[in-house]
Amino acid sequence: MLQCLLKVLYFSVPMTITELWLEKNTQLVKYKKGWNWKTTFYSLSFSFLLVRFSMSVIRRLFNNKYDFS
Repeated sequence: MLQCLLKVLYFSVPMTITELWLEKNTQLVKYKKGWNWKTTFYSLSFSFLLVRFSMSVIRRLFNNKYDFS
């Protein structure tokens, strides 16, 4: 479980830092009302965890069904 969380952070932290840098140093990113870098971090992390969870469920469901060995 810890390894999974570290992998999620490995992707979501650099993306959030990049967005924060772009918002402060360029005109490419403008936050709307109620959105900030924390919201970006939480939503990215949750999305990555949801995808990882979904893939693990799919693998468990279809692991034996399509075993070609």
